[in-house]
Amino acid sequence: MEQAEELYLQGNAAYEDGQLVHAFRSYEAASALGHPDATNNLADMYLHGEYVGKNTKRAFQLFLVAAKAGVHEAMFTLGLLCENGIGVVVAPEQAYFWYHRSAKYQDSLAQYRLGSIYYEGLLNKKRNVAKALYWYGLAAQQGHLDAQYNLGYIYNNEQDEYVDYAKGRFWYKEAARQGDVLACRRLEEIYEIGLGTKVDKQKAHYWGEQAAQFECMRGENNE
Repeated sequence: MEQAEELYLQGNAAYEDGQLVHAFRSYEAASALGHPDATNNLADMYLHGEYVGKNTKRAFQLFLVAAKAGVHEAMFTLGLLCENGIGVVVAPEQAYFWYHRSAKYQDSLAQYRLGSIYYEGLLNKKRNVAKALYWYGLAAQQGHLDAQYNLGYIYNNEQDEYVDYAKGRFWYKEAARQGDVLACRRLEEIYEIGLGTKVDKQKAHYWGEQAAQFECMRGENNE
């Protein structure tokens, strides 16, 4: 296994230097020796067509090998592939299975996708807001911005039993502190009209200014 690890590290170094041929061959050799992380990286190169021709079916097969060996990044990617029908037919149940496996490793991306599966009703065509809140909550606690925004939205806009304006403001603020423009705009509206709280023009102005600032920064970064 020492040889496999050495080849894997060589592959990482080559990839970082942009030497894709060397990286591919190193990962391929390490994968053949049973190195799970090398197999995952090799799958990623097939998925994106880096050096080798894009081959989503081969990528899926390799991700499956890596996932079964315990690589949670591969588990998450399998979830994405199954959900979107890449390299395999669309399979929501399999997507859920792999996201759930990955989420056990505290993968916030997988937790977020599970929340979306439940909220959008992708599994058995039934929405489950309570379970969506649970999984979004786990992801949000780890700093997942979209999960934080979605919690803010649900707590402010869902059916009465799920409405909690204080929690909604809290999660919008968490997302806003990470530079989310929409969260800032929602907070501006909340304080402007007094949704679940008293009208506060000063706070409304503050969050409007924050939104404008983040929009300006985003524009500068895109130049």
